[in-house]
Amino acid sequence: MIKKLQRRIELILSITMSSIVIIILAFAFASQYNENSVTLDKHLRRAEDASYDAYYDSILGLRMKEAGDDTRQDNSSYAYPESPSYAVFIERNGKEDPDDSIANEASGDAGKVKVGNNNKGIAVVQNADADMDDIEALGFQMKETGNDSGDYSHYRFSIREVEDVTQITFIDTDIVRHRLIPVFALTGMIAAAGMAAVIIVSILLARYLVQPIEENMRRQRAFVADASHELKTPLAVVDVNIDMARSTKDNDKYLGYIKGETGKMNRLIQELLTLASAEDADPGKDHEVFDLSETIEGVILPFEAAAFEHGVTIEQKIERGIRLVGNPIDISRMAETLIENAIGHASSGTSVDVGLSESGRHIIFTVGNHGETISPEAQKHLFERFYRVDKARNRKEGHFGLGLAIAKAIVDRHNGSIAVESEDGYTTFTVTLHK
Repeated sequence: MIKKLQRRIELILSITMSSIVIIILAFAFASQYNENSVTLDKHLRRAEDASYDAYYDSILGLRMKEAGDDTRQDNSSYAYPESPSYAVFIERNGKEDPDDSIANEASGDAGKVKVGNNNKGIAVVQNADADMDDIEALGFQMKETGNDSGDYSHYRFSIREVEDVTQITFIDTDIVRHRLIPVFALTGMIAAAGMAAVIIVSILLARYLVQPIEENMRRQRAFVADASHELKTPLAVVDVNIDMARSTKDNDKYLGYIKGETGKMNRLIQELLTLASAEDADPGKDHEVFDLSETIEGVILPFEAAAFEHGVTIEQKIERGIRLVGNPIDISRMAETLIENAIGHASSGTSVDVGLSESGRHIIFTVGNHGETISPEAQKHLFERFYRVDKARNRKEGHFGLGLAIAKAIVDRHNGSIAVESEDGYTTFTVTLHK
């Protein structure tokens, strides 16, 4: 069950995180693509204006030459883009004879910028080597699309009407678009690395999330097993004594045994109910402001006789006037558990030390006793249900190992903490509560 839950969490996390990675990368790629598209539009505008200037300058140069002015027009400084660009100029002056078109006067070159015509009213300006007839054919194909601008094959084109000519300008987009190839490759690499990272993080995070659930289920299984074990022995004793009572006349003795065992079961059930109530109760429920100092002193008083029977004394250091917002009954039960536990495990002739003090915004309650040192490994499990350091001794004395678990549940309900330290034969339980 836990493994299935873990796999489901891994799947959900992987899908969610992968979607986020894909969306981020898609946005980055789309932004780069859009930037390249804007760059192409800028290149097209530059090519359009430069081609227009080159077209009319070539006509002006030819007429100046015919007039005897040999001044050469320098069109090498036209602001052409890096992309190969072409322009087709079609004269639309209404002349019946295309031979009379001024477009036929467009010719000349300077560096890579070339201007030519087909003597039929159509001129071509180009800044890259290409067959003029192919350029002209491409221009008419773009015009036939019926669009003023757009993409055609691997060209981006624009058509505009200027004075007496229709200008069809188009640029080769390969140079700019090829810049997307390394971007696409890098995006793919990042996506692959991101997916791998997502899978690893999802697995680790799923394990982290499932861990408390798995631990809780382990504790529940242990709780059921321990509770069953605790009930098994008295039930077996009751069953045997019932049979004995039926077969003998001395019923009182066996009825006494039965009563003793049912009493144990009743105490176990009561402690289980108390634990369940402490663990499931809402924090803050039934809380009130009360004098904690008086409450602790009231708890200590009845234990004086029990301490005397065990050959120990109770040394108390209680600060007066300490008040707490909480459940006084639960706090009393917690203090009783710790003090009773300390008296039961204290060495004869020693003292049980009970302290209550304030430290800043915290209230510190401590119970210490001299006795056997609790090992670090045992300290880790002290507050678990049914855990007993000395199982034989506690079972003989009628303890079920629920007292400290109940104490911890009460402290947790009050948003506090409980800890144990045991060193050189002295054990201290420390409860920290918020004012």
